[in-house]
Amino acid sequence: MKLIKLYNKQHPDYFTKVSDRDYEYLNQWKWHLMINKKSKRVLRQKNTKGEVQTYVMSREIMLPEKHMDVDHISGDTLDNTRENLRVCT
Repeated sequence: MKLIKLYNKQHPDYFTKVSDRDYEYLNQWKWHLMINKKSKRVLRQKNTKGEVQTYVMSREIMLPEKHMDVDHISGDTLDNTRENLRVCT
């Protein structure tokens, strides 16, 4: 298990856990922490020709089909290790 720093101006000291095998792939991007009243999400954004695409880390790891969801088994959305993720409907 390795840690990746998350960027958020109001919350600068957050990290997400990832499996060793996913670390190099995921660490090539700058990941951001989005916090709302109900949850925390780890995401990155890509701007292509004026269009912003958002990528959620758990989906990048599990690569589910579009109609499927990715669940954090423990409920901890900052634990993005493969052992804590499952694809579901």
